[in-house]
Amino acid sequence: MVLALNGVVAIDLPAPLQRCHVDDESCIKAHAQAYIEHYKQGVPDLKIPSIDPLELNEVRALNKGAKSALTFKLLLSNTTLHKFGTTVVVQSVHGFSKDLSRPMKLSWDLFAPELEVHANYDVNGRIMILPLISKGSIVIHLNQVQAKSRVTVVPQKHEDGHYYLKISEYKTDSKVGSGHISMSNLFNGNAALHDSTLSMLNKEWDTLSADIQPRIMEAHDRVFASILQSIFDAFPYDALFEDV
Repeated sequence: MVLALNGVVAIDLPAPLQRCHVDDESCIKAHAQAYIEHYKQGVPDLKIPSIDPLELNEVRALNKGAKSALTFKLLLSNTTLHKFGTTVVVQSVHGFSKDLSRPMKLSWDLFAPELEVHANYDVNGRIMILPLISKGSIVIHLNQVQAKSRVTVVPQKHEDGHYYLKISEYKTDSKVGSGHISMSNLFNGNAALHDSTLSMLNKEWDTLSADIQPRIMEAHDRVFASILQSIFDAFPYDALFEDV
């Protein structure tokens, strides 16, 4: 990936990725999709982490039950996002520029027919009059996920004479068409209480989603921004684009 020619360092993108013209959005979109599919497990030689699974670590959510029968305080640990590398479709990528004198406002739209969040859970709450205090494993199934990320990057010239991009802001807005959860060890494995409570929780999906989804996306943005920054650190801007 790195070759020295006459004292000049030339950095090549890993196959099958190729440089695009900065205003060729179809090329950029195609190679963003190719990266997700071919390098979903990261690029260890360049210290670029995996995006599938995507390690979200700890996620906390709270619902005080003002408008629903459900109240809870939820801690997710060892949280990972799955199927990103196999289901995500890159719909658009915008904002890269030849002008390296000022920040760029990047944006991209992604769609995933299904994603899964796996974690260990610790919940303390109530559903109607029933106490909900349990620990175990959880899988959150998310269907028809539409996401739009807005990212501000600042071009910075390094000592090697190349410009690199530095992320200063990363924010994703998302909508989930539907979803449901699977949980182990509700009520210490009492099958009757487990099944009935899980059914009730899934009937309250809109409430669960409204409280949990934003916290998952905050974790996603924090981790994905770090991964994207590792890509921008590994490749100077002129290694990504032909005409800058």
